[in-house]
Amino acid sequence: MSYYNKPITFSGVQALYKHISRAELIDDTETSLLLIGGCSRSGKSSIAGGLSYLFSVNGINNLVISLDNWLVSVEKRKIDSRVIDRYNCNSIVDALRSMLKGDTIYPPIYDVHSRQRIAERGNTPLEIKSGVVIAEGVVALALKDLFDLAAIKIYVKIDDDLRQKRLELFYKEKGLNTDKIQRVISEREKEEVPFIKNTIKYANYIIENGQSLLN
Repeated sequence: MSYYNKPITFSGVQALYKHISRAELIDDTETSLLLIGGCSRSGKSSIAGGLSYLFSVNGINNLVISLDNWLVSVEKRKIDSRVIDRYNCNSIVDALRSMLKGDTIYPPIYDVHSRQRIAERGNTPLEIKSGVVIAEGVVALALKDLFDLAAIKIYVKIDDDLRQKRLELFYKEKGLNTDKIQRVISEREKEEVPFIKNTIKYANYIIENGQSLLN
C-alpha cells in the first residue's frame, strides 16, 4: 500500500462531507476510524466538530476523541523532547484499536492550562458499536499503526501567519507573557511544525481552512 498518493483538497467541511457520502467511505454497519491531523491551532477540533454534526444530522453515529488526552504532563517530559515524545503514543493506538472492536475506553484527562495529566483514567466511558470514531490531534497522522487502521485521513492546512496568531492568542489566554510566548512558539517552529507538516503526505484529504478560522 502506498501512503503517498496525491490527496484531494477541499475548502471546507461541507464539500468534504459530500465527497465522503458520495464515495460511500463510511459503512454505518461497522465502526470506521477518521483521523484529523495538522499543526497546533490549525482548526482540527473545529473540523472534527463540523464533521460530527454532519454525520449526526445524516443519521450516522459518531464520536469525537481528542488525542491531547494522552499528552504527558510537562514535568515528565524530557528536555528537548520531540512532539511525538510528548504523547503516550502506544496508549493512543491501543485505545483506538479497542474502540474499533466495540470495547469501552476511559481516556486520561489532560488540562491544557496547567499542562498536567490530572487523571490517568477519566470517569466518562466512551464506546461506539457502529459508525465513525473521529480522532483529532497533531500526531494523528504521525502514528503509522493508526493510519493503517483509518478509512479517512485528513490534514488541516492553514497559513503560517494565521496559525502563529492563533498560537499567540492561545498562550495569552493561558497567562503567558509576551517573551514566554515567543520562546515557546520559536521552539515549536524548530521541531514540531516541520515534523507535523511532513505528515501531510499520509493524508488522503486536505482541508484548506484559511480565514474561516477567524469566524
